[in-house]
Amino acid sequence: MGFEPDVREFLRKVLWSISIVLLYLLINFTAGLRFKLFFVENTIQLKHYIFYGWLLASTVWLFWTLYKWWQKKYPHG
Repeated sequence: MGFEPDVREFLRKVLWSISIVLLYLLINFTAGLRFKLFFVENTIQLKHYIFYGWLLASTVWLFWTLYKWWQKKYPHG
């Protein structure tokens, strides 16, 4: 009893995609909320620029990675 190779590969991609998105959210939201980097109270500081630069770069990397992973077309669609 096992899955066909295409189904197994599809489910593996789904699982990895969910995992990487959850890891992305965990890292960025934890850093933003724990170190109070999401919100600017009085003036914007260098740490805010660094955090939002990291947030932008990691978001681009996340979408690029997911796009590359889902490039392959499957026989069923």
